[in-house]
Amino acid sequence: MSIRVLQPGIQTTLQDGGRWGSQRLGVPVSGAMDDFAFRMANLLVGNETCTACIEFAMAGAALAVEETLLLAFCGKGMEIWAGGEMIPLWRTALVPAGTEIKLKPVSRGSRIYMAVAGGFNVPTVLGSRSTYEPAQLGGYMGRALLANDRLPVSYEFSPVSHKIINSLEKEKPELSLAHWTVDFRHFPDYSHDFVRMIRGAEWEWFTEEAKKIFFGSGFTLSVQSNRMGFRMLGKPLTVKNNSELTSTAVCKGTMQVTPDGSLILLMSDCQTTGGYPRIAQVAAVDLPICAQLRPNDTVAFTEVSMAEAEQLYLEREHELEQVQQNISLIFS
Repeated sequence: MSIRVLQPGIQTTLQDGGRWGSQRLGVPVSGAMDDFAFRMANLLVGNETCTACIEFAMAGAALAVEETLLLAFCGKGMEIWAGGEMIPLWRTALVPAGTEIKLKPVSRGSRIYMAVAGGFNVPTVLGSRSTYEPAQLGGYMGRALLANDRLPVSYEFSPVSHKIINSLEKEKPELSLAHWTVDFRHFPDYSHDFVRMIRGAEWEWFTEEAKKIFFGSGFTLSVQSNRMGFRMLGKPLTVKNNSELTSTAVCKGTMQVTPDGSLILLMSDCQTTGGYPRIAQVAAVDLPICAQLRPNDTVAFTEVSMAEAEQLYLEREHELEQVQQNISLIFS
């Protein structure tokens, strides 16, 4: 079974839960930008949550389904059309062979994840199928997808995937949508125009004025942004002195301040160490909100404690576990 790329869109790649364990070698984690939408898409087709998906950025892509496949699309920023019928986001669909799928833009959001039951049959590199383009690692030939690429789909369905497929095959031979979906209370509030932050290791390096600006002003996502990092435009932030930071650990969600006072929010393909002071760290629960920003979106930052950020993260993880258990119960 395979999926053929008709139009690749702006940046369409294969991503999974990330390339963990090689950061000491300088290898970035990569993986899905919006980890929540990625994991939920996998749950909806009965996959393990770390299974590789297609990550679409900013619409414009089109695919041809060459065999009947169980799919789910999660995220924000696009409408999904199969022939003349729209596939709702956050809903499982059995899509028949020969269907052409198009992703059309909407006003807010920027990334959609397409999960297919069984996942994609591409090689793992350092334990991951995630694409890291700068080093041509993983994914499909180490690069973004191009027109006429054919992505092989695995036949290794989970028992839950088999049962979901059987339930939808009984409905009709055409496009078939599941009558169930997930509770929207489990979702991140993508409409929020603020992101929760923890003070960074070099917080005290900054002037009181800089601290007030950081937690009191809006910042706009620059067009000079990518999977490695988001450049945030706003009032410049100043440090108290000219201290230099020895290169130290950074990760997705680290907010760095450059020598000219600009902000860079590190994202999935970020380097493993950096030499700019770290003013803050995004609470993990709000990383999906960051991932769905598009150029010229404005966002503000609000402070939470480490304890609050941990509690929010644990609550989100519990909600995802509940979704997985509920799907398993439906098809037990």
